[in-house]
Amino acid sequence: MNQPDLCSTGMVLFVGLMPPEPGGAGIVGRNLVACFARDSVVVATSGNRQRSAMQYEPENLTYEILTAVRYSRRVNHWLFRLQTPVAARRLARIAREVDARVIIGSHPTAHLLEIARRAARHAAIPWIAYLHDTLVASGRHLPQRKRLLKLQDAVFREASHVLVMSRGMCNLYRDNYDGMETTALEHIYPLPVRTELPGVPSKSKAFWAGNVYGINAHSFGRIAAAARDVGIGIQMTTPKSLSILQKMGVDTSSIERVYYPDWSDYHDALSEHEFLLLALDWPDESPIHRDELATIFPTKTPEYLASGRPILVHCPEDYFLARFFREHGCGTVVSERSSGSIVEAFREIRAGGTRITAQSENALAAISRFRPERIAGRLKTVVDAVAAVRWGEQADVELSGS
Repeated sequence: MNQPDLCSTGMVLFVGLMPPEPGGAGIVGRNLVACFARDSVVVATSGNRQRSAMQYEPENLTYEILTAVRYSRRVNHWLFRLQTPVAARRLARIAREVDARVIIGSHPTAHLLEIARRAARHAAIPWIAYLHDTLVASGRHLPQRKRLLKLQDAVFREASHVLVMSRGMCNLYRDNYDGMETTALEHIYPLPVRTELPGVPSKSKAFWAGNVYGINAHSFGRIAAAARDVGIGIQMTTPKSLSILQKMGVDTSSIERVYYPDWSDYHDALSEHEFLLLALDWPDESPIHRDELATIFPTKTPEYLASGRPILVHCPEDYFLARFFREHGCGTVVSERSSGSIVEAFREIRAGGTRITAQSENALAAISRFRPERIAGRLKTVVDAVAAVRWGEQADVELSGS
């Protein structure tokens, strides 16, 4: 299959995380770049001296512009800061060598975003900021908050366009920054989508994909307590041990940690479980800023939707995650902060019925928003618009549809 060039007039330099870096940001980057011809995108990313267990061979020409060490975020933070000026100059040279027409700098790694910004300025190449998280809100509790605020101001001033991860983030920037217009570029779901709901699940258990930390520790704790009360087992892929979860206040009596070495095994597991779990904490129980919590759209959400299984969402009513599931009618939302409310939702899902079936059918329909052709088309439109302006100029982006 012939894939399109990302830019109609030349090369694009994509700066962001890629596998084998663990976490959702690398998967988002990989899926996005994979939509386009290999020779139309050059990748710049951070390297790790101790690779993770994930096997990954990059298909694009790839440069490692930051060196990281494993298991020490604090050390990496200072190591990256020391490397940033040199890495930015090197990236500018790479941009000139490949004759890049546009640079895309992808956050949540602020160091890579800063390097992309500086390189674009050095090389006088228009650039796009792709924000997975809100810059200042996500770093409110961090000692480098002033640096992030300075970076955000520079991004808003210098980027020719800003992409964000959800419509919730679009609304946030429009409301908080004098009508600032951004473009939502959601996660891609790259696999074929089933046309019918799956049969009876092989596991009468709930499933939680991913980690438990500052954005969801309390809400997941309430889910775990409800599962204990109803007698429902939870399988989860968190890297945290059960003892660490217990120290966080989570009742682990119904929890089993599982590991899937291959992506296909993980995707199969989603359909094998009775229902799937999503949760975000309330602002007063999380160290994360409310703006960040209210706009989060977990990377695993499209994978959940495509499974055809019922989805339970536990978060405040006014978060974008809750609004998405209510607008599309594709899951059961519990916005009361009590285990009892979750127990009732568990029982309703287990009882089945036409409403639960309709939610799963709506989930399969909602996945169209995350199809590669839609997301890739939106990105290409933005890139072509940015390629037509000079560094520092705002691009006129016109997109059809929402």
